[in-house]
Amino acid sequence: RITSASNVAIGGSTIVVTNVATVTNGTLISWENNAPATITWENNSLVTIGWTNNTYLVTSNNATILVNCAAEALFVKLPAAGSVSWQQYKVKKIDSTANAATINTTSSQNIDGSSTYVLSTQYYSTTVQSDGSNWWVTAEVV
Repeated sequence: RITSASNVAIGGSTIVVTNVATVTNGTLISWENNAPATITWENNSLVTIGWTNNTYLVTSNNATILVNCAAEALFVKLPAAGSVSWQQYKVKKIDSTANAATINTTSSQNIDGSSTYVLSTQYYSTTVQSDGSNWWVTAEVV
């Protein structure tokens, strides 16, 4: 349980936080050795924005996922469309490498008729929405 921290080095290969840590505006969060990590922010409505440099499993509370593919191509896996009917997710590739961020589905579902949706250019993003059976692209920023 983290209750407060200030310029504290944390060692080891895995860090699990089971309680909420409050980070105030202007606080720097960093880690070394480019280890895979996922960081999520939660606002008062329990919708999160996530940053990841590792394969990401989307949860029902996610709203926006920022994907950093600097080290390798990554996957963002959507939950089953039926488990999050009408839910929307925004996915954005934030690095400048040629590595792609690929959004994929579960249970043979589709995104606009395809099993995947690929973001291959920095700052490109898409919003997908579940209809209870499949996923639909409802917005793109290219």
